Amino acid sequence: MPLDRNDPEVKALLEEAAAEATEALSAKNKELLAELRQAKAKAKGSEIDPEEHARLQTQVEELTGKLDKVTKDSTRQIEKLTKDLTDKEGALTQHLIDGGLSTALAKAGVAPHFMDAAKAMLRGQAAIKDGAAVIGDKPLADHVTEWAGTDQGKHFITAPANSGGGGQGGNGGGKTSGNLGGTREERVAALKAQFPELAG
Repeated sequence: MPLDRNDPEVKALLEEAAAEATEALSAKNKELLAELRQAKAKAKGSEIDPEEHARLQTQVEELTGKLDKVTKDSTRQIEKLTKDLTDKEGALTQHLIDGGLSTALAKAGVAPHFMDAAKAMLRGQAAIKDGAAVIGDKPLADHVTEWAGTDQGKHFITAPANSGGGGQGGNGGGKTSGNLGGTREERVAALKAQFPELAG
């Protein structure tokens, strides 16, 4: 059976459904209009002045440029200071090692004409640890003293002087005949043996 729109019951149902739909739409419309009014009120209070915006934008660009310049300058200064510090640390390290080697080698008795060669041999092994010069795990002076006693180090050490009791000097080292502490004849014989040019 087809639906008759003119039937009063159907009309009433249609009007009731239309009224409910219209009422819901009307409520939603009122809600949206209220939100729109609030948004407009907020926007009115925060209107942007184009001149002020341009001024602020220029200021931001200027400050950004200054920040970039300061950053570059700071980076350059940090690099320069780091290089200077590295150079000074290197010079200090070299001074500590060379000074320590010179002192230790002289104390160990290295001949002056071998000093540079001995330093060159040992310098590469030396390092600074806790502010002191070391070779391996030993203080530099201790290592040099040990090194001077090795077969390699002995060649650099000055030979002890041949003076002292019983030294014969340059007379060929022959045995002295006679006794300088004995009788007169023994003393004369000892002197003639020591100084043959006097025996005449």
